[in-house]
Amino acid sequence: MSQSDKFFQFPIGALYFGKPISVVDDDEMRSRLHGIINFCVIEVGTKIVDTKADEIVMAMAGRAADSMGASDADLDDRKTLIQLCGAEQLNVGLSGLNWKNRSTAHREIQQLSEYGNQQCRLRADLVWEAINGNEWTWRSVATLCAVYAGVGRYARAKLTYDRIGAMSLGFNGQRERDKQGTKCLQLSDRQTQWTVGQLCERGFFVMASPNRRHMFYSHRMNIEQLVDNLAESGAKRLAESKLSVTERIRQRVQELTAEEII
Repeated sequence: MSQSDKFFQFPIGALYFGKPISVVDDDEMRSRLHGIINFCVIEVGTKIVDTKADEIVMAMAGRAADSMGASDADLDDRKTLIQLCGAEQLNVGLSGLNWKNRSTAHREIQQLSEYGNQQCRLRADLVWEAINGNEWTWRSVATLCAVYAGVGRYARAKLTYDRIGAMSLGFNGQRERDKQGTKCLQLSDRQTQWTVGQLCERGFFVMASPNRRHMFYSHRMNIEQLVDNLAESGAKRLAESKLSVTERIRQRVQELTAEEII
């Protein structure tokens, strides 16, 4: 299975640096992304070791150990099994079984989740592109993560540029950001709008607005599907509103008629 078939899932707080995203340099970006990978390896590996049958766990760990040339790995050690199974599931090549470094990264991101525990699910190939190439800046990575986390499990979601900006700093939303007094670190709405537009043009999601006030996003539908979905939901709301008014009129007529009879 290719890297593009895999996803890394992590709390939005992993984006938190405590400074403007525009000044996070490439080395800091790569270090944080490696930390996110290590976090995911431990999260996924722990779930596998704790929930899968022993024969499945041993088979996964054996394949991972063979692929990294570590046939002498101690498969009786829980920490080793977690690393190997997580790497196998996520298609991550381990350069070594360094539990200390991985657990440190895992603990750091767990602590950062205090700022934002909303989950972001990002394609693994995009993470590797940002680590290995020059096509990404932290500003674009963080903004993309913010949109994806904002949409979450829904087919579409309504997001403001202010909320996207707050999430790109590592917060669940504006309320959590304002508690820390960090709005000054955020991109302006204009800068966020430009970054979002660039990511949309690159095909990572689509966006559409049924009016001048609300913008909806989706990374599960194409633009035609999103437009149709918005049009259909708008028609349903209009129909429900008309029915509600009609029902209230009917009830009032019945009340007046009853009063006349009395």
